[in-house]
Amino acid sequence: MGFKALVDAELQRQGKTFKWLVQQLDVSTDGLKAGLDNETIKLRDLKKLISVLNMPINTFFEGASFQSIRGDGNTQANHSNIAAEPEIKYRVVSLEEKVKLLESQLEDKERIISLLSEKRVK
Repeated sequence: MGFKALVDAELQRQGKTFKWLVQQLDVSTDGLKAGLDNETIKLRDLKKLISVLNMPINTFFEGASFQSIRGDGNTQANHSNIAAEPEIKYRVVSLEEKVKLLESQLEDKERIISLLSEKRVK
C-alpha cells in the first residue's frame, strides 16, 4: 500500500480530511499529495505527519527494502547495517523510556520511605 493510501485510510479512520492534514502540517496541498503519491515526502514532513496522525513510523516502511529507502547499498555489509538501523533506534528509545519509568518508580519509593519515616518520628 502506498503512502497516500495509508494516509487516506488513517484520515478516514479518524474522521478527518486531507485539507485538515495540510493545515496541520502547514504545507501545500499539491506538495503533500505529490510527496505521498511519489513516496518522496520530506523527512521533516513525515515526522510531523506521523505525530499529527499518531501513526507509528514503521507503518510507512513495512515490506519496503531499506536499500530502496536509503539508496543503493552495494555491499552486503552496508545493507545489513541499514536494515538493522530502525530496530536499533527503536531499542534505544524503548530503553530510554524504561530508564525514565524506573527512575520515576525509584523517586516514588523514596517518597514513601520518607513519609513512613516521618510518621514513625511523630
